[in-house]
Amino acid sequence: MNKLLSVTLLAALSGAAFAQMSAGGSSPADATVPAQTPAGLTARASVARYTSSPVKLTLTVSNQTEREQELSASRDNRQDCAAGPMVRVLEAGSRNVVYPPAGNGNAMLCAQDLFVKTVAAGGSVRLERTLDLPAGDYMIESWFSGNAADGKVKLPAEPVRVTVW
Repeated sequence: MNKLLSVTLLAALSGAAFAQMSAGGSSPADATVPAQTPAGLTARASVARYTSSPVKLTLTVSNQTEREQELSASRDNRQDCAAGPMVRVLEAGSRNVVYPPAGNGNAMLCAQDLFVKTVAAGGSVRLERTLDLPAGDYMIESWFSGNAADGKVKLPAEPVRVTVW
């Protein structure tokens, strides 16, 4: 009798879960939360306008809230195992992507450590990347992607232009 009751209860719960997913309810695909841009956290990119390679990019994440914020990010194999800032380099005028390379990313395995920085209330933190670029004119898009403000965040900066000679 207990087995029959357990099987009946399991079937009823499974049916209810299926009905909820069919009606547009939560499903495993809905579990991925899109990254937010939280109020009070901003990013600003800076790079020398005219430089030689390698190009040093600095992303400054500012915390304009009244409490400290903890930033954390894992390494990304599509970004040469960098934890931040993330970058995309485009040829100026043509929008051809120079970096990251096309495809599914590098085949390298990145270390599984977690980048963690605490940004004081009203303070900022600097993240740096060095990019080897051939001579040319480029637009560099950069952002911090990870966790902050109690959730997933993406903090984009205004693109910057650089000429590499």
